[in-house]
Amino acid sequence: MALALDGPATAGELLRRAGLPPSLLELVALNGDNVQLDAPVADGDLLEAFPLVGGG
Repeated sequence: MALALDGPATAGELLRRAGLPPSLLELVALNGDNVQLDAPVADGDLLEAFPLVGGG
């Protein structure tokens, strides 16, 4: 999914815009590196989100 940046944005803001509640995510990566939700995102960056996984 591609999202257009209207200006400065953080990983958390973009995830919310994509409909992914940060509370359900286990890991967020930016260009292959683990980041916090307040990490700044620039045009062309790759933002990846990995959900919590349960099992038994």
